Amino acid sequence: MDIKVGVCGIPRRLEELEEHLDVVEIQETFYKPKTGKYRKWRERAPKLEFTVKAWFPITHGWNKFLSRKAKIKSPTEIGVDPDGIGGLRPTKDNLLLLEKTIEAAEELDSKLIVFQTPGSFKPLNTAEISEFFNIVSDKGFIPVWEIRGSTLEYTSEIQFIVKYSRTLILSTDILRTLPPVKYPVPTVYTRLHGLGKGVVNYKYKYTAEDLQKLLGVLTGYMEIENKNTAYVMFNNIYMYADAITLKSMIEQLNPS
Repeated sequence: MDIKVGVCGIPRRLEELEEHLDVVEIQETFYKPKTGKYRKWRERAPKLEFTVKAWFPITHGWNKFLSRKAKIKSPTEIGVDPDGIGGLRPTKDNLLLLEKTIEAAEELDSKLIVFQTPGSFKPLNTAEISEFFNIVSDKGFIPVWEIRGSTLEYTSEIQFIVKYSRTLILSTDILRTLPPVKYPVPTVYTRLHGLGKGVVNYKYKYTAEDLQKLLGVLTGYMEIENKNTAYVMFNNIYMYADAITLKSMIEQLNPS
């Protein structure tokens, strides 16, 4: 088993992250990809793997909170129609935003693109969602769909989407819940948002017992589901320290 440990964001200099961790998920691209700058990041940390989080209008549509955080005043500012974005639909506008995300991924030599849908997302347009993910695959990337909240209850719809998507990875916070259905890609991608009440608890600091449980749940799931690679991505304010601790635990279990 190959367990890659990383962080969602850049809490330290890239050179330091490269020295101690395996992978970094770029969060900036969720708010607004800034192509032209990421190739320099790649050059600064040539051994570090990067994954990319897809631009939020693709998954969330026009969201006032996220748009304010992204400093985008209106959909027209980024060249899209509000009716044509969101929902993982293969619309002209969503595909335009996808191309911007892909440009960032190409600069970083990323292979995985993370699509985080909101907890209230209803995946009812199953054929359209499958078509969208297959477009991502056809462009040479593996889509990672992070499912959270009430979306997890739509197991039959998710099963359909997996069946008709060629390379889709389903992602959950594995300490909270396992992926709701089986998927054939032999890779696990888990984003850890802290424990406690609510979908996320970014202020949570993982204990040694939490991380031991994480390893047990993860390796057990990988064995049962025939997965050979796992990305463990911390997304809390203590992400760097927690990732370092987990990395040390793994190295002690598998001394070179």
